[in-house]
Amino acid sequence: MQTNPGDLVGQLVEAWNAHDVEGVVALYADDFVGVDVAEREPQRGPSSMRASFEQYLQAFPDLRLFLAETIVQDDRVAVVWTVRGTHNGSILHIPATARAVEVRGMSAFTVREGKFVAATSLWDLAGLLRSLGLLPDL
Repeated sequence: MQTNPGDLVGQLVEAWNAHDVEGVVALYADDFVGVDVAEREPQRGPSSMRASFEQYLQAFPDLRLFLAETIVQDDRVAVVWTVRGTHNGSILHIPATARAVEVRGMSAFTVREGKFVAATSLWDLAGLLRSLGLLPDL
């Protein structure tokens, strides 16, 4: 049975918002390759997604992910999202600030056999830095 890519994204959002690390990791194929604007190297496989997700949870223990738009075409899905949380742990070598943040972004996924095999995520890194008091308002 073919998994609808939009349904898989729904499962990802549920797992993120439940802070279910195993649930998030289970959605990624062993040969997954992802590009994230904040990462120097591509993410490869479920273990890299585990490390990334755990890093975000450590930095933002109350992290919540919200979808604004989802577009599905064949085995691809694009989403526009917002994350919200409180910066209570270090991220990107930035110590905790206890500031509330809201960051918007977009991700495009490719799905094969019910798992994510590729992704590209672009998000407002400058907006995050601004929320943390590290960049001036423009």
